[in-house]
Amino acid sequence: MLRALPAFLAALLLLGAAPLASAHAGPEDAIPALPEGAKAPLYGGFALTGPARTVHELAALSSLIVGGKPVEGDERDWAFEGGTQFVRRNLDVERELKTMAAAKPDLVKVERHGTSAGGLPIWRGEFTNSKAEGPKYGVYLDGSHHGNEYLGGELVMVFAYYLFQGYGVDEEVTKLLDTHVVYVTPIINPDGNTLDTRKNANLVDVNRNYPYEWGGEGAGTDPTSFTYRGPSAASEPETQAQLAFAASHKIDLWVTMHTGVAEMYWPWSYTHDPTPDNDFFTSLEKPFEEASGGTLDAMQSAELYIAAGDTEDFAYGTYGIPAFVIEVHPDQFRPVYVEGTDSVIVGQFNALKWLVMNTEKLGANVHVHDHEGQGITLGADSATFWLHNKGFANATNVSLVLKAGEQVLAQRVVDIPAGGHMNLTFGGLPTVEGLRLEGSYRELQWRAAENKTLSYDVASLDPASTPATIPAIPLLGTALAVALVAALGRRRAA
Repeated sequence: MLRALPAFLAALLLLGAAPLASAHAGPEDAIPALPEGAKAPLYGGFALTGPARTVHELAALSSLIVGGKPVEGDERDWAFEGGTQFVRRNLDVERELKTMAAAKPDLVKVERHGTSAGGLPIWRGEFTNSKAEGPKYGVYLDGSHHGNEYLGGELVMVFAYYLFQGYGVDEEVTKLLDTHVVYVTPIINPDGNTLDTRKNANLVDVNRNYPYEWGGEGAGTDPTSFTYRGPSAASEPETQAQLAFAASHKIDLWVTMHTGVAEMYWPWSYTHDPTPDNDFFTSLEKPFEEASGGTLDAMQSAELYIAAGDTEDFAYGTYGIPAFVIEVHPDQFRPVYVEGTDSVIVGQFNALKWLVMNTEKLGANVHVHDHEGQGITLGADSATFWLHNKGFANATNVSLVLKAGEQVLAQRVVDIPAGGHMNLTFGGLPTVEGLRLEGSYRELQWRAAENKTLSYDVASLDPASTPATIPAIPLLGTALAVALVAALGRRRAA
């Protein structure tokens, strides 16, 4: 049962605001109507000829302001640095995501992610080519854990428009959504977004309420605290919605958006101690900063301050997911410019894009492959495999077994550095049927990281013929077990 609204929020409602839960009415899949007298928003591509080409254009498309005038009853006009600004509300997110889904149902789906402490719906969009079969990488982007950090949710929405606009037009976006599912939850805390506060309707800082290392340093113990952690781990419905989603979906990258500085963080946040994957995380610092155009710094989260019970520690600590925080802007409560998103947002968008486009490399990723596209060379009684780690993390203790049926012919344990190659030769092989190389390794070093497996069936050669090279087959996804078949046949000894 949800706790009663705190007194100060109840007072706000008595001053004229509608009850929080009334912000959504009607069927779950219905697109909410605009408030009476409001101008129609410029939904992605509907008011333009051709797709948006820049982040500025994407931000303009996603704006609910038309002609420099705020939408009545839904937004407010902020006198900030001489420009017209707006704040995107939870109802706007619902309306925009559902409008995208109605326009491109094979590309966009909308689900109710959960319900806030104040009874508001939390909306999640899913972007992928639903007609493309096979395993896909999972990417999760969320924003506005702190309801008044508006640009966090805005960056998620801008990225959603980038996907919506780009599929079928931009080669990079098209390839991404053919092979990935991108989930977006722009506003995790609709209570705070509706009432312009950091915390939810229970006065809890949702980003201190996650169960991993909950209750540690940097999380308040009193409801009056700026960082109140809640009465218990995962006590809040917003947190519970996140936990349920993580437990039921394959996530290979999790990025959560905040504001207050212009930086990117990786775990740990609850301690200054580095993770077992410190080499992997620190290797991303330079390319990430370059992708942003120099608008941000990248570092371990605890370098800013200790914060126990937050999102990236939960994602990485519980599931071994490569998890990051992007702090979008140093002005923590800055609203959105109608006239154009400034250069910091452009840099953060490009940095987020770099992360998403490199999802398959965020960890060890071993292929039977080399830089020349060759995979396996077979001799009369030998087989040489070209192993390539495409990932940004070292592949350590890669356990490889050469088998014929269930008979084990040879075993090796190898290490392959990030981006590295190696040749592995098995010699003195007998006459066998169905030669196969099987392997297993951990994607990252942390104990919760995903265990990945591979299995390659190998063709045979007549011992009288010359050795031949079998081209490697590209990996088609990141399923826990990936079977790529070159051919099946008989193998004879010399």
